Amino acid sequence: ISPHSSSSTPGDADDWELVDVVETAERQEEQKEAAAKISARAAAPSASASLSSSAPSSSGSIDEPENEAEAEGSHRIKINAETFARVGAEEILKVHYVTFENVTFRRRWMSSFGTTPRVCSMLWSRIDPTTSFKEEDGTDRGRAVRPRHLLWALLWLRVYGSETQLRQMVALNPSHPNYTAIDEKTFRKWKDLFVRAISLLESKVIIWSNRFMNDLGNDARVTIDGTDMHCELRFDKRFYSHKFKKGGLKYELGLCIRSGSIVWINGPFRCGLPDISVSRQAILYALSEGERVEADLGYRGEELKINTPNEFGKEDLECMKSIARSRHETANGRMKVFGVLAQRYRHDIQDHSRCFRAVAVIVQLNIETDAPLFQVDYDPNSLSEYSEYTFY
Repeated sequence: ISPHSSSSTPGDADDWELVDVVETAERQEEQKEAAAKISARAAAPSASASLSSSAPSSSGSIDEPENEAEAEGSHRIKINAETFARVGAEEILKVHYVTFENVTFRRRWMSSFGTTPRVCSMLWSRIDPTTSFKEEDGTDRGRAVRPRHLLWALLWLRVYGSETQLRQMVALNPSHPNYTAIDEKTFRKWKDLFVRAISLLESKVIIWSNRFMNDLGNDARVTIDGTDMHCELRFDKRFYSHKFKKGGLKYELGLCIRSGSIVWINGPFRCGLPDISVSRQAILYALSEGERVEADLGYRGEELKINTPNEFGKEDLECMKSIARSRHETANGRMKVFGVLAQRYRHDIQDHSRCFRAVAVIVQLNIETDAPLFQVDYDPNSLSEYSEYTFY
């Protein structure tokens, strides 16, 4: 009988101390064995690769760590795209997985998660386990993290349904080998941790200096635009958006003209704040001497720093600028594919910035990998008889 069982009756305090010492020694021995397994796996890349690419067992389960010590290192193991595709298909979509190239499966996957298994693998490998899985009370959840938890966060960002609905979607059949009871609190815990972890990748994925990629020496290297997000707010005309006639938050997004990559995020601001006022708070001070940005008419007022449409300008130049601005609207549309930004945001308004940045990181990785934006032929210096701008 375990001394910690309610039915145990040890003779005296010494018995308790002796049993505790024995149990502590046994636990330490188990942890050493588990640590040795993890070290051996890290020393043999082929073993790690075989773990991530191995097919599930006949029952369709994905291998789980044998104990807590091994689980502590599970978030450091590289998980490949194939594994994410299998986990998403079997545990969330509840469909048979054959290949991601299947058109029907790909459509279902993208409509549920908003990104590819390849990007899921990239997110998993880039998330810092030492800081990303600590809750506000200091509890470290890193040892229990699993690939399915990342997919839960992506599902919430993409679908933005109620937690009760999404919990039912991710719940496994009791006969499933990986079955564990999932309630709304459990879903919320892992969703919040991974949304935060993804948003913290902003500094590693969205880099301002990337505007110089494939630089041709033009004055303008970036297009900027403000985008409004509908939020559940008390009525306040300062937050009123003329776009959807409701209250919301505004963000400023910047795209590299040459590569189409997202290189700038600023916000949130109240929707009632003009775009030009937003730009005066940050991006104008981030530009190099003589550098400009391309923007729409909402940014009139800073002619030395911002190029806006000019009805008296050269036709070829204005067409070139218009195409660059239209591609920026495509990027804004990619952001609003995610329900958390497309629908009315009904959670804590303090967390909206975190959600926006998490979506921006995902969209940028999509652009880098499987879904680049269309290329723009922008090179004003190549136009014949091109001279400095004339302002009217």
